[in-house]
Amino acid sequence: MKLETHPDSTCPVQKSAKSGRVWEKNITDIIRSYGSYHKGFIDVGSYIGSHALPASEYYQTVYSFEAVPKSFELQSKSIKNNNIKNVKIFNNIVYDKSGLNIEIKSSQTGTGTSSICRQLKHYNTSYNVETIKIDDIEYDEFIGLIKIDVEGSEWGVLAGATELIKQDHPVIILETFKTIKNIEKLTRFAVDYKYKVDYLSADNYILIPEC
Repeated sequence: MKLETHPDSTCPVQKSAKSGRVWEKNITDIIRSYGSYHKGFIDVGSYIGSHALPASEYYQTVYSFEAVPKSFELQSKSIKNNNIKNVKIFNNIVYDKSGLNIEIKSSQTGTGTSSICRQLKHYNTSYNVETIKIDDIEYDEFIGLIKIDVEGSEWGVLAGATELIKQDHPVIILETFKTIKNIEKLTRFAVDYKYKVDYLSADNYILIPEC
């Protein structure tokens, strides 16, 4: 499976795709291990599709959310070129309310990071993008897994997904920076929604339903 990339990008994710290597193999393996042709997979902050597109082989439907227009275009092209029929891609910011118009900052060449709440030196481009709430989407099947990688706005994503989480209790792969505040929020969320939390790597955690 070939992923489209920006020719000038020095981003490790895109460099990995150019060389044909698997990005974040440990996370890719987890996504595959929970896969089922009767389940759906939600990828929030899917970038160029490094996890979303391979997951199409293991899930009935992949719901892929990428807010940055250039990354959305690259992933859309990859979906078309690989003739993938079961990935539904959304050019939206996933948040706790739908229909808002929010500025997202990124780089011109696609560094792999973008944010609505952080300002870094290489964020030299901004876009106004409409928000969407996970709970406002109709899904064709039971959602078995959600991956969230959104550079600091993960708690807004989860706040807009509480009904789905209560209903389907999916496994959640979550990136959140290792601050005291975030760890407290993670612990509280796990208690409130009955999850066990395990550390994966870097800033990534896996939340597994207790029941």
